[in-house]
Amino acid sequence: MEHGNHLVDIVNEKGQVIGQKLRRDIDKTVDIYHSIHILLITPWGELVFAAIPSRKDFPNLYANQLGVPVATIKRSNETADQAALRALSRELFIDGAEIYHLGDKFHKLSDGHQTFLSAYYLIGSPPQTYSKTDIDGFTVMSPTELRKQLWEKPEQFAPILRAFWETYHEQLPL
Repeated sequence: MEHGNHLVDIVNEKGQVIGQKLRRDIDKTVDIYHSIHILLITPWGELVFAAIPSRKDFPNLYANQLGVPVATIKRSNETADQAALRALSRELFIDGAEIYHLGDKFHKLSDGHQTFLSAYYLIGSPPQTYSKTDIDGFTVMSPTELRKQLWEKPEQFAPILRAFWETYHEQLPL
């Protein structure tokens, strides 16, 4: 089935399903959907960020900014864990990896967008091959460098990544 033909849930601030839409019909500026984000942490405690590409088929809200390497919208009749593993396989071509769930939370982002976010992390190195449709390349930095960059140049980071970091950084194995 084509990516845009999958049903996804429209949710409220509590993550409760209040409707459904086809993926291609989601309006990311208005609809609240359940997003899944996976941060990649190297075995040396560095953070791996992905450059978010500009897309015409499914426009990215934060094109040309840095985000987590894996992000997707949870499909209807799919658990958050299943969505995370699907996206990990599709975007980083990694199967069978152990992912760690950090939490689920509604976020009203600094730019006004709203999402219900399930946050995860994965320990590993940036892969040599990955989906060029979903990722424009990787940037690796230490937690100290990230804090400095968030202070000096916050606009280079997607608002959803800033919310992820603010909410979960103390839970990460850094």
